[in-house]
Amino acid sequence: VLSLLLVIGVFVALEQGLRLQGRSGAGAIAIFVAIATNVYLAMVLRPRMEYFRLKVGSFDGAAPDDPWKARFDRLHRRSTRVLLLGWVAAAIGLGLWP
Repeated sequence: VLSLLLVIGVFVALEQGLRLQGRSGAGAIAIFVAIATNVYLAMVLRPRMEYFRLKVGSFDGAAPDDPWKARFDRLHRRSTRVLLLGWVAAAIGLGLWP
């Protein structure tokens, strides 16, 4: 939601004829990071996690040493870190947006 607000804010500013040149460089980087993390989550991590989830079947019945479950767990940890990075970047970007 935060990244969506950032994108909408940028498009509204452009539609109103506002120039983006005077904006904070840190804010622009934060907006880029927030959007990039969302794209990475949606296009890379979530499809892979879904594939691994299908391979595991039931997590309740999966053996603790199941390689597909281990891969899923590894990607889940990564996706959590990427998601948190995106949240922080979006919050910074919104905070620095005039």
